[in-house]
Amino acid sequence: MSVGVLTLNIKNKCQAGSCSCGKTPDKFGLKVSKETTIPNVTGFVRYTHELDDGNTFTLKGELNGNERLEGGRSIENVREVSVFYWDGDEDGSAPLILEVVKGPDARDTEYYIRYEYGEQEISGSSETVWKHHGYIEGKPLQDRLDDRNLARNQRIPFGLENPTKYRNFGSDRSKGKRVQLASLKSLNGSEYTVTTYNIIDQDLRLSRIEYDKEKIDIPIPANTLDGIRLYSSSGISQVPLMIEFKPVSGGDSTFHASKSETTWNTVDGRSEDFYYGKDLDEQTPKEALANKLDELACFYYNAVTIDLSYDISTGKSNWYCCNKHNSNEKVHVEQKHVYCRQDRNKSSITAYKHSINGGKLSGIKFYLSSDHSKQNRKRITSGTLKLPADGPLDIYTFYCQGNNPVLVYIHYRSSQGNSGWYRKQSRNGDNRPWKRTGPLSSIKSNHLEKEGLNCKQWNKLVDELKKLKCNVSHCPENSKSLPSVRAEGVEKGQESVTLSDGDGDEDEENEESDDEVTEELTTLGLGISAIAGQLGASVLGKIIDKALPETFGVTKDLIESTAPKLWAILSPDPPADPAHTSTAKVTGAEPFAFATLGYALSGIPGNLYLSLVILFPSLWFLKLILILFVLRDFKLRLKL
Repeated sequence: MSVGVLTLNIKNKCQAGSCSCGKTPDKFGLKVSKETTIPNVTGFVRYTHELDDGNTFTLKGELNGNERLEGGRSIENVREVSVFYWDGDEDGSAPLILEVVKGPDARDTEYYIRYEYGEQEISGSSETVWKHHGYIEGKPLQDRLDDRNLARNQRIPFGLENPTKYRNFGSDRSKGKRVQLASLKSLNGSEYTVTTYNIIDQDLRLSRIEYDKEKIDIPIPANTLDGIRLYSSSGISQVPLMIEFKPVSGGDSTFHASKSETTWNTVDGRSEDFYYGKDLDEQTPKEALANKLDELACFYYNAVTIDLSYDISTGKSNWYCCNKHNSNEKVHVEQKHVYCRQDRNKSSITAYKHSINGGKLSGIKFYLSSDHSKQNRKRITSGTLKLPADGPLDIYTFYCQGNNPVLVYIHYRSSQGNSGWYRKQSRNGDNRPWKRTGPLSSIKSNHLEKEGLNCKQWNKLVDELKKLKCNVSHCPENSKSLPSVRAEGVEKGQESVTLSDGDGDEDEENEESDDEVTEELTTLGLGISAIAGQLGASVLGKIIDKALPETFGVTKDLIESTAPKLWAILSPDPPADPAHTSTAKVTGAEPFAFATLGYALSGIPGNLYLSLVILFPSLWFLKLILILFVLRDFKLRLKL
């Protein structure tokens, strides 16, 4: 039995001690509360009226402010009534949903929705009428609120874990409005990925940034945006290192950095600090952008980028990392003399050891000695070098070719089985993945420290350096008189290794390795991701027809003859027509998978990769990459 009648003042945002709603009788134990933490709801607040003793009341059909419930009839036996607002609606000008609870069961809850003038749902009726919507199973309150917030306030949420997530919008004004993927690129010379998104309707603005259904405390731009950029590094953080809001008409961006999944700080910096140009589509990144991401990864996530530039190795300071660790740098540099035991005084080369005692190695970069302004970073990558990598570890670096790094030994102290040698490739090596060098596998960190190399090991080291035109000499085995061997960077008073012109072909080799093809796969994967994220899987047929022949040098006939055979093995119910493979559904999360699959492919044993595809036959993009894997091997075999 209802003990009183409530006339709701819908726009007042009543709170404890300040309720202006009409009540009959004047006092019947009504309790008013404001809630900012609502179960299963993010980004909204509600103002609730209920009785202290748990009794029921009557909600009058006529509301204050000349508004009314549909039909104008009062609702009896109400336990509580709540009005929901977007948490950014400070003046309460746009109430979104009215929730009426009549019992403990979810089916005892009804909703009334306020539509704007011109919305199709009111069909010519007054916008002051709250339309009745009963309980709808499978329609979460969060979706209802986001729907109405978009329609009334022109605001749309942005989820970091899946920005292009489908939003279950039902209102005519909200349908089809979404965030879409615009581009996915690797930041040149770094391990970072830049993903750009935009909102289909340029009149929409953001309502909130969220991660795992929890709102992140990032100030939301008041204006509309040309785009939203996420700066990420896989393996360092579940959330991007930095987010950028780019306003319309080339305005100045704002940047925010993540300290954790839900804690973010504003980044000091403007668009012009990190990019050339003003328009989103025409901007090109500066080196300062990659340096800022290095700094954020180091300071907030203890993930360092080691810099093997010659001036860093030979500088006065033995410690470095990012600008924020001025008195607590994480990377230690030490000079090491690598020598042949048979003639230590004459046969030695200087290496530089860069070490971290914990945390992660996020990347390895260097600048050529000729790049005095340090605006064109180079990096060391390889299909068998998986980054980020856990410390502690050491990188022993050898220099020649004008004081540039040409050979490194990466020593993992906790898992020495992963340690290995990598050298720059002899043709255009500064812009290609480095090659893992098996011939040096017998040389370990203890040989580079105090133990020294035997003559056989020394000669293998010299062989690798000669491939890079370093002027070094072999150790004549069983000889008491050994020739002098020197490298650039040795101690003062010693001869130096210089870049030798040679005869051009003496040390050349066919250096196309898995690393090189992996680079092609990575590029292709990034391209597929950006296209598939927008257009769906129907584009894959065109990719197979056009992109693969250009990338891998194989014919369409070979592809068409190979793909159905693989599909027949991998699919329980193979399609009758290969074209049917293009009907697979693409979700918002899959573009990220494309970006990493190509890079990771060369490091996965073939039988393990095949097992993944068999275990997850519905993941069509795994099958596509497997086809690329087979075609890659086919190409390599042809070259052999």
